[in-house]
Amino acid sequence: MRKLFTRMAIIKYFTTLIFFVIFSLPLEASGIRIGLVLPELSNAAINDIAIGAKKRANEIGNIEILLTGTYSGEEQAKEVEKYIHSITSCLDSRRVRYFVDWSDSSPGYKFNEWEMKGVPVRMEIGPRDVESNKVVLARRDNGEKYLVPCDELSDKINELLIDIQKSLLNQAKLFRDNNTHTVQSYEEFK
Repeated sequence: MRKLFTRMAIIKYFTTLIFFVIFSLPLEASGIRIGLVLPELSNAAINDIAIGAKKRANEIGNIEILLTGTYSGEEQAKEVEKYIHSITSCLDSRRVRYFVDWSDSSPGYKFNEWEMKGVPVRMEIGPRDVESNKVVLARRDNGEKYLVPCDELSDKINELLIDIQKSLLNQAKLFRDNNTHTVQSYEEFK
């Protein structure tokens, strides 16, 4: 009985170790410590994207953009909803994967919830954006925000997704290179 318990303990230990190596280290290597980060594309895939292939950089993720509306009052809600509908029809024609969060949660809660789910770009739309015919795009990887006119929106989204993918790949490579060491003896290994 004792041997069986010892074997089970060893199996549990190695299973935990393998899980840590496979899942935790890539998240640590990506540089983003908030939420899910999926593996990056290879340089060849990024080059194909850059030269005009029909694929986009973030093909692995389910949702590329989160659209959130901020408003106070029924009248503003209708204006923002109408504006978001016009944007989603444009996104549909460009085959961009998006999600519109109509929940009653606060904007900060929505932003945090979707960052934890791994959505790379957030689109914030409020009454002032409706009046100026612009939107605010926020990158998840570095927190930068861009005020983008609606007629330039689809190009800016594709540009951002490609840039985010390149940035994550470069961060992962830098982490790998900085943490890979060659040893010549067992003493150096310890």
